[in-house]
Amino acid sequence: MEGILNNLSLATYNCQGFKSSMPDVQKLLNDYQIIFLQETWLQKQQLDNLSCLSVSHFAFAFGRADYNFNDGLVHGQGHGGTTIYWSINLKASSFSNCDGSIIGLRVFFKKSELCLINVYLPYCSRANTDEFLAYLGNLRKLCEELQCPNICFVGDFNAGTTKTFGGLMEDFCMENDFIISDYALLSQDTFTYISDAHNTTSWIDHFVSSFSVHQAMFNMDVLTECIISNHLSGCGSQHSVLLPS
Repeated sequence: MEGILNNLSLATYNCQGFKSSMPDVQKLLNDYQIIFLQETWLQKQQLDNLSCLSVSHFAFAFGRADYNFNDGLVHGQGHGGTTIYWSINLKASSFSNCDGSIIGLRVFFKKSELCLINVYLPYCSRANTDEFLAYLGNLRKLCEELQCPNICFVGDFNAGTTKTFGGLMEDFCMENDFIISDYALLSQDTFTYISDAHNTTSWIDHFVSSFSVHQAMFNMDVLTECIISNHLSGCGSQHSVLLPS
């Protein structure tokens, strides 16, 4: 990849509720050029709140809460929702799939581009296997449509290293020549999710990259400063990546 990628920094964070995690998100905005959020739990009419945190970033958001509306009242527990923040100094454009579980950012440089895809995939269970495979199929189709050699899928795959979905994700990568960059760059005892209910940890948040993007990665870390969510950052996770020249 061309030298224009000097120290492009990004982070991913399953915030488990944007409103309660605003201090964490603000810190990320202070430190990173591109931030991916999952599980914002915001309704469509609340998405404007996301753009109020930073004058130095654009925001693109998609609400994916499941609500039943009866007589103008909201019933049920909302879930999902994805967001991408990117620095106003970057030349970029955003896009989404039909339900917002997969949203993306095309970052343009003089002679090339970088496609970053924010993903929030279904929870690992036998009942969700077909849905998970369908989303992997959507990612494969998206690659064909983008026709970009520099691609990185980032976010909450809900695919643990020892779980069924983790194996399906690895199969997807082998079949499509992708690299699970966090597996390659982080230690084997890494975890990105803490379950308080079961007193367990798991590694379910990932950077899945094309070879060119993986080769450009300089460093990756799991950040522990954010404590609101339990994905690290607080059930969630947060990784930071530098894409150097």
